Amino acid sequence: MVSVLTLALLSTSCKKPKELDDGRPRITSVSFVGIPAKNVELDQSRQTITVLLPEVLPEQGLIPNFDTSPGAEIKEGLTPNGKLDISSYCSCLNWDLKKVDYQLSVAYKNKMAGAIMQSFYRLVLIPFGQFPEPIDSQPITYAKFSGSGNSNFIRISLPVKNLYQNPYIKTYFIKNLNTGQEGSINTSLAGFCLNDCEDDLPNRLTFPYDNNPKNLGYLH
Repeated sequence: MVSVLTLALLSTSCKKPKELDDGRPRITSVSFVGIPAKNVELDQSRQTITVLLPEVLPEQGLIPNFDTSPGAEIKEGLTPNGKLDISSYCSCLNWDLKKVDYQLSVAYKNKMAGAIMQSFYRLVLIPFGQFPEPIDSQPITYAKFSGSGNSNFIRISLPVKNLYQNPYIKTYFIKNLNTGQEGSINTSLAGFCLNDCEDDLPNRLTFPYDNNPKNLGYLH
C-alpha cells in the first residue's frame, strides 16, 4: 500500500519548479566553450549565471551555449558573433566589478518583446587567482596606430594569466635591449590608468606607448 506521504512526495518531484512554471521565457541550461561544467552555475531562483574563469581563457574568447524554454531565444547580451564582450572585465576604466556585471535577456521569438515576455539573467564572472602574471610561452606583440595631431603610438600587447579582474596600472617600465636605457610611463591623474584590453584578443593586456621622440626620447 502506498502511503499518503509517498504520494505527496511523488507529486512534488514531478512538478516543475515554480520559477519555470510561470509562462516566462527562460534559460534552462548554459555552458561555455572550453570552460569545465563544474565552473558554471545557473541559479533559476535568482536568475543568475556564475562562471569561475580559468587562468587562461580559450583563444576564441568566452562563447556560451544556451538551451532555452520552447520558442524562446537570447535577445540581448551577446556580440553579433555569439560571444560575450568581456573587455570591461580587464580594463581599469571599469575597475569596479559591480559596474560591469553582464545582463542577458531571453524572449519568445514570435511575440512582442514586452516586459512580461522577457526574462533577464545576471552574469557574474569570478576571476581565477589573485594577481595577473605573464604567460612566458607567448610573445609580446606590437601594433602601430595614429593618435591625435602628429603623434604615432605603438600598442604593446602582453600575454597575461588571471587577467579578468580589472587590473589598475598607473606605471610601467620599459628597457631598450639594444642600448640598455630604461624609462617608465606613468600617470598621476586621478581616475586614469594606462592599461586596456580587447575582446578579440583574450588573455592580453595592452598599453599605448607614445613613439614621438620629442615626448619620450630617452626610451628610443
